[in-house]
Amino acid sequence: MELVPQEWRREIGGPIHPRRYGERVFSAVPQNSLIIGPWDRIMPLYYLRYVEGMRPDIQLEPFWLAHMIRLRRWQDAHNLTAAPFVFLYRYPQVLSDVTELDSIQVGIGQFIYVRRQPLELP
Repeated sequence: MELVPQEWRREIGGPIHPRRYGERVFSAVPQNSLIIGPWDRIMPLYYLRYVEGMRPDIQLEPFWLAHMIRLRRWQDAHNLTAAPFVFLYRYPQVLSDVTELDSIQVGIGQFIYVRRQPLELP
């Protein structure tokens, strides 16, 4: 049974540690963000946020296409300039317009994508 996802295993000759990844993401994201990501990338953030109390200003959302309504609710309720979306993965279903993204490198070959403009959601 694989306990560590394959993508966490190598970072230029060494392992990628989920904790280090989470700390890098938290240090890079703007205040009051909604962070959206796949299960294996968002779970370290859940641990740091809810167990260790880091970054109480942010919200976390595992990404599923069925959760698009949650993204719509967020953008309807928030000023995205002050409370942007932060994607841990560039989802083609919601991030087709890459000109509206700010890319931030959080590790070797690892980026987060900040979107301060409304998404075109179904």
